[in-house]
Amino acid sequence: MAILPNPDPSPTPVPTPPPIPEPKPMREPDPDRLPDEEPIPNPDENDAPPKHSATMQRWLAGAMLAVPPLLVLFAFLQRFFVESIVGSAIKG
Repeated sequence: MAILPNPDPSPTPVPTPPPIPEPKPMREPDPDRLPDEEPIPNPDENDAPPKHSATMQRWLAGAMLAVPPLLVLFAFLQRFFVESIVGSAIKG
């Protein structure tokens, strides 16, 4: 069987990528500020989440209240934990 040449020798066109959007303009620097006090510009300033939310503070407060009683309980029951671990060991 003979291999026939491609009847349409033109190459398939490569799609062009979409254009890159223009960056958002930065706000004008405040002339009363010194250069080292200039904040880092945030282009998505309105979309940025808060750095410290009240939810995170409540989680941390809850952890601070929950952990100490568990540590005290473990200190009193440590002997039983150790006995259980030693008793379940494989003897060889």
